[in-house]
Amino acid sequence: MIMGKNCLIIEDNYVQREYMKRLVQELSSEVKVYDVDNLQEAYQILLENTIDLFIIDIVLDNKKKNDVSGVKLANVVRDIPYYAFTPIIFVTSLIDPKLFAYTNLHCFSYLEKPFSQAEAKSVIRDAMEYSTPKKELDTFCLRKGGILFPIQVDNIIYIESLNRSIIIYRKDGKSDTMPYMTCRQVLQEAGNSSLIQCNRSVIVNKNYIWSVDRANRYIVLRECGKRVDIGVTYLKKVMNELCNF
Repeated sequence: MIMGKNCLIIEDNYVQREYMKRLVQELSSEVKVYDVDNLQEAYQILLENTIDLFIIDIVLDNKKKNDVSGVKLANVVRDIPYYAFTPIIFVTSLIDPKLFAYTNLHCFSYLEKPFSQAEAKSVIRDAMEYSTPKKELDTFCLRKGGILFPIQVDNIIYIESLNRSIIIYRKDGKSDTMPYMTCRQVLQEAGNSSLIQCNRSVIVNKNYIWSVDRANRYIVLRECGKRVDIGVTYLKKVMNELCNF
């Protein structure tokens, strides 16, 4: 399914950019398309939104000899844990970067200019329908004011949604306050099975659980001694998670 996804097109040629945008929208009106002609705007969009597909022209500045700005952008994308496996389609008239793109940046595919409408749609459709394999992330990123903050899962004891913010409590006794997200959104961003939701507003790291009182429905956490209530509707799922731990 390609509904409800976000696509970012980075192409310096206006006509080509509009053409690619139209092709994506013809495949599905449910896909939100961001299109820019420069790296700065691209960075801002990928920081402030969750992108499901990148379509990147390798050459973004024809005035520069041997320009490969698109490859540099792809390197930045791959350095962000959340985007480690997000599909990237390169648009290129160059031959040499292909091998680099596949071996080092793990791009989904490439479109070599000139390409046909049918070819482009086929590649884009496959990329948007592709279920990106998610590895267990040791680090995930949260956004605050257009900036990505890497969060080390091993350092998290628990996360609490409080007063329209989320507070991340770390094993060093400190905490980080981030803009509001639901617990479900946090878990989706994290992509790590060590984190489980115990009630409507609290996520705990299974690695810091000291004890579980099933009868009275609460967990005690190591390091901080925090007692976390287990919601009635969460009890079965929490116990199943812990039994498989």
